[in-house]
Amino acid sequence: MSIHQVESQHSAECWSCGSAHGDDTLFFCNQCGAIQAASDTADYFQLLGVEPTFMVNLPVIEGKYKALQRKLHPDMYATKQKVEQDFSADQSSLVNKAYATLVNPLSRAIYLLRLRGIEAGDGEEGTMSDFELLSEVMEIREAIEEAEDIGGLQKLHQENAEKMRQSGAAFAAALQAGELQQALEWVHRMTYWDRIDKEITRKL
Repeated sequence: MSIHQVESQHSAECWSCGSAHGDDTLFFCNQCGAIQAASDTADYFQLLGVEPTFMVNLPVIEGKYKALQRKLHPDMYATKQKVEQDFSADQSSLVNKAYATLVNPLSRAIYLLRLRGIEAGDGEEGTMSDFELLSEVMEIREAIEEAEDIGGLQKLHQENAEKMRQSGAAFAAALQAGELQQALEWVHRMTYWDRIDKEITRKL
């Protein structure tokens, strides 16, 4: 059986034993336990087995991620058939991508909007007319440049983390209320706080 044939059958049945896949078949066949092709329909929350919400439990996500990688990592399939090695590499990569997306507040918010059919782009669209926000961002960046010691940078880092936390909470509330445009505006703000975080981190 060729790789192409195996992949084409993934959505219906196990490539190894031919058993029909259930709705919960994401990584392994429920009958024979063989690793399967990476799902092209499950979202990142489903892959990591957590609720599709912004206010996630990060330790839980990390625990599920590590547990999956212990089963999916290519090192576990070094002596297996090539099809299993390929599936392992794809599955492990997909889980890595899911974890990286959900563990970060900004990318998690952008992904939640994407699941609702809204593309946030790079997060800056729509913010250029918010002069109050832009003025605040410029003041923070000036403070970063003028910071003379680690203590000053750490203080700015903590203040920025609180801005991200507050914006994230506001995003979550807007999303839950179905106010998607408002949620998008909070993502725009979160984009600035995320970039400021990176600027401070580079100087620490």
